[in-house]
Amino acid sequence: MTSIRRWLLGWLIAGLGAAVLTAGYGIFHTARLEASELFDYELRTVALSLPSTLTDGKSLEHRGPNFEGLAEDRLFIEIWGNTETPVYASLGGVDLPRFPAGIRTIEHQEVHWRVFGAQQGDRFVQVAQPVSVRNDLALRLALRTLWPLGVFFPAIILIVLVVVGRALSPLERISHALAARSLNSLAPLRLDRRSPVELEPLVNALNDLLNRLDIASRAQRTFVADAAHELRSPLAALKLQI
Repeated sequence: MTSIRRWLLGWLIAGLGAAVLTAGYGIFHTARLEASELFDYELRTVALSLPSTLTDGKSLEHRGPNFEGLAEDRLFIEIWGNTETPVYASLGGVDLPRFPAGIRTIEHQEVHWRVFGAQQGDRFVQVAQPVSVRNDLALRLALRTLWPLGVFFPAIILIVLVVVGRALSPLERISHALAARSLNSLAPLRLDRRSPVELEPLVNALNDLLNRLDIASRAQRTFVADAAHELRSPLAALKLQI
């Protein structure tokens, strides 16, 4: 036999799971796109906010890049003057060529970079960021947006269990009421105010059945009583003759 409770719980939980997965994918994808746009804005902001004093070659730092995690050197800054070589570079060991002004994704020495360049007076500023670092940061930000779904999904399942249990409790009350009756009790069932209206046809059908059983039972008792009364006189006569 099919269980209404299992059927409801199965379909509701499966539907909620599909909805949560769809919403999670949409949130994750949107968060990654917004993070990418935020990183592009960061490149532009850094490029346009660099002080004019960063044009001295002595400020060149000869340390290699560290593209792991949230290192402060996840951005590579280069500044050109009127020469073909940069007058400032924030990292040593990286020699990105100068690209036209604007933002683009390029590949240099088997590493993909997101590069933004801008002409500022007599100098050209270029800010670059490895795409792998951007993807890693975007992935972390996107995953952080999904934790509410992971927390609320078990809570939603618990709510579904409680709601389905409360919705089917009137059926259990009717079952207990019928099981607790004696064999001779054929009184109609009474619905309380908490019972849903969907149970009214079922209760009415049960009451109609109980009423017909009561009528048949009374007719049977009347027949038995009449038959017993009719048999008294012949039995009395037989006893006298015996």
